[in-house]
Amino acid sequence: MAPLAEKEVAKIDNQTEQKEQTHQNDSVKREEKAQKMKERLLNAQARGVEERKAANASADMSPELKQEMEKFFVWTPPPPPETMGEKLKRKVKQNPIVPIGALATVGALTYGLFSFIRGDTKMQQYMMRARVAAQGGTIVAVAAGVAFMLFRDSQNKKS
Repeated sequence: MAPLAEKEVAKIDNQTEQKEQTHQNDSVKREEKAQKMKERLLNAQARGVEERKAANASADMSPELKQEMEKFFVWTPPPPPETMGEKLKRKVKQNPIVPIGALATVGALTYGLFSFIRGDTKMQQYMMRARVAAQGGTIVAVAAGVAFMLFRDSQNKKS
């Protein structure tokens, strides 16, 4: 029983030594990190002094040049984000055929499922074909809308 206890004590001693070495390594790493941060701060301060000197050099500019620079660098806030409803309205105005095609697709699908439940296989098949046609029309409308938008943007850039 005694040899087992000695092995456990030796094992615990080894673990504590490893922990102490880890702590020493961590403290060295912390000191190195602190030194690097200190160097960065000093470099940033030095750059700040240089920037202030450059700003003072701009005081020597003519008033007209200052006004031109102020106009050029005027900050305007970004427009407020649009809501989902506003975006939907804008997209419908840009390409009104797409929502019509989507509604036709949903209508054909709904009526086809209703016919399937009733057992009217002929009408069900007809509605599934109508759904495929409506989906195809919607895809064509989307492609035409994108092509029109690209054409309009290129015309606006030319003028």
